[in-house]
Amino acid sequence: MSTAHVTNPTADDSAKSQPKANEPRHRHARAVRSCAIWYFLVGVAGCVLGVFGCLAEDFVLSAVVLGVAGLHFATGWGLIKLKRWARIPTAVISGIGLIGFPIGTVIHGYILYTVFSAAGQRVFAGDDRSILIRQRPSLMFWIGVTILIALLGFVFIQGAMMS
Repeated sequence: MSTAHVTNPTADDSAKSQPKANEPRHRHARAVRSCAIWYFLVGVAGCVLGVFGCLAEDFVLSAVVLGVAGLHFATGWGLIKLKRWARIPTAVISGIGLIGFPIGTVIHGYILYTVFSAAGQRVFAGDDRSILIRQRPSLMFWIGVTILIALLGFVFIQGAMMS
């Protein structure tokens, strides 16, 4: 006679329903959020450049730069919230950003892959809101922050040398 091991089905089901931050879908959502933070940082840089343009009395260029910065902020917010509409401005901005060879090509190629891959489509499906749990920024975020700080430092040093 054999005895079967009986498990408690409610305990097993509750363990499976808990979201895990290292599941592939959650990891990919974190990568999408790193792209969103990149858009926020570029938006901040655009605001700084737009303000300097106003100080230099180049109001038309400042308005264009501030408008592009606003588009970056809106896209970043949409990506953070995993809104489906955010994929359209992401495609436009990153499609244009591919022109910036070699760094822009790498960064924007990664963003396009992250948002439009099969895993990205699952993230933006929107059925599972547990994916919105708070997570740490990814390595791509920290690489982007470093590049942006270096570029801003270069711009400020060049501006100081010219004056």
